[in-house]
Amino acid sequence: DAAAARTGLDNAQDEARVTATVVDTLTTNLSAATDQLALTQSELSTVQEQLRLHTKDLHGTAQALQRALAETKRMAESALQAGEEKSMMATDLREVRKQHHDAAVRVDRLQEELGEAKTRGDQALGGLEEAVKKLSIITERVRILETENVDKSRKADNV
Repeated sequence: DAAAARTGLDNAQDEARVTATVVDTLTTNLSAATDQLALTQSELSTVQEQLRLHTKDLHGTAQALQRALAETKRMAESALQAGEEKSMMATDLREVRKQHHDAAVRVDRLQEELGEAKTRGDQALGGLEEAVKKLSIITERVRILETENVDKSRKADNV
């Protein structure tokens, strides 16, 4: 009986070592998933900051457009008062069209950049969601292994 108990105890210790190795592996995997999650969160923060800067840039462009339009209006009024109405209006109109075109080109470019930033943000969010799923699976596996280890320890104690 003592030999059988000793063999059972040796087997239980072997299983405990295997379980410890599995737990160590899962802990390493969990650490890697946590690192990936932190990296993904960092990427998301970077994309959010880029999005904030692009939004700020768009706001600045809109203000510049408003100032340019206000200045153009003042220039047109001054030209009318000076009697150079037709000549100044044609010049102002060309300048307004050029400013409008330049502003439209800039807005288009900023909208493209904003779309790219949103795409990168969506991709980062997808990666973050995947990392969270993996972390959840690993956590559940660790919980199951811990439960099995406790059960095996109890069985070994009863032997």
